[in-house]
Amino acid sequence: MVEAWRGYAEALVRAGRVDAAIGVLGPHLRGGRVLGALVEATEGQGRERVLELLAPIADEFRCDPNQCDDLWGVLPAQARVLERSGRADQAIRLLGADVAARRYGSHNNVEFYAELLARHGRVEELRDLADTERHSAVHVTALENLGRGGEAEAYLRDLIAAKHPGWYESALMGLLIRQGRVDDAVEAVEHTFDDLYDGNLLQAMLIVLADRGLHDRALGLTEGRSPEFLAENEEFWLRSNRWWLMGESGHAREEIAEIQALPADRVEDREVTIAWLLAQDGRIEEAIALLRPLPGERAATDLAELLIRQGRLTEAIAVIPDVAAQREEKRRHQPGIPTAQPSLQVSRPKRNGEANMVSRKSCVTARPGLRHGRGDPEATCTRGQGACLGVLVILDTQSALQPGTRGQASHPGLTGEDLAE
Repeated sequence: MVEAWRGYAEALVRAGRVDAAIGVLGPHLRGGRVLGALVEATEGQGRERVLELLAPIADEFRCDPNQCDDLWGVLPAQARVLERSGRADQAIRLLGADVAARRYGSHNNVEFYAELLARHGRVEELRDLADTERHSAVHVTALENLGRGGEAEAYLRDLIAAKHPGWYESALMGLLIRQGRVDDAVEAVEHTFDDLYDGNLLQAMLIVLADRGLHDRALGLTEGRSPEFLAENEEFWLRSNRWWLMGESGHAREEIAEIQALPADRVEDREVTIAWLLAQDGRIEEAIALLRPLPGERAATDLAELLIRQGRLTEAIAVIPDVAAQREEKRRHQPGIPTAQPSLQVSRPKRNGEANMVSRKSCVTARPGLRHGRGDPEATCTRGQGACLGVLVILDTQSALQPGTRGQASHPGLTGEDLAE
């Protein structure tokens, strides 16, 4: 219903009937989500009228947040309209008092306040907020945007030196990487690389370096790790990262030999991984031959992707399991709730550098596999029905370019209901 009111109001605004749009949404503001619709639909118009509607609701929330906690969004909404009206100082004063008094139903209010301060260069207030509310990331970003990267770096280094709790090493790593200072970033966080707990940033750095094509540099960081770290992580994820990096850097043949020398039961998805390395080595037909007899959706999806690369679209469609088979495999391997399988796989750290350490208890895994682009390990994180549907989308796009096709990829057992899932 909210979307219907929003659409109607936006249509009225486009027709130049701003007051009518405000009149449509005004009676429903206590519904929570309508607040955002009102602010968005009237951007640049009708500010005073909107402020008149928001003020009593904001005052009511401030008086008793616990009785109307679903209306917390009125506070940032009011500040947003005030800011648009050129009254940023008033917006900062009001919302700052709300944050100080902890009058908010969601941490989003604090984040909005931090961003409001950043937009208006209120660095000192933002630093105070960062110290009390742990919003150091917004403070660092604000300093960067103001061209004060050196201050941001000093701020993070001070926090690290004071051994404050938090992910300040990863924030520093991200800052230095954004400045193009890869060597400095490695130096800043290399003391974490043998950590057995969540503060370890080795894998995050491997991803960062690989994204920049520095595969050999990333491989160098996997060497010289402590015996304790290797005992905990070598077989679980480190060696598979190394295989991936070697495959991306033109050393796939060496890694194939290494995997083949290992006992088969010590390498999960052994043949699928070898097939990926064969493909990286340019031996596509060998990879296809290895994958074709293998059971399971992972092998089928990788096989289909290789066939697509070869332009063999009909064969690619034929090897994808139908939906019933995919569901049966999912039930067989994941009875009850989904589980992460510790295998050849690597956890994908967050892009902003706030990575989690790969551990046996918390790893969300993704094995080396057929990837597009720069060998992004996130590309194979989720293997399920969606992966096969993704192949069908590629097929659909490519088949539209083939003579004699109707531009549609079909597959037995695949319905509109399945696509909606």
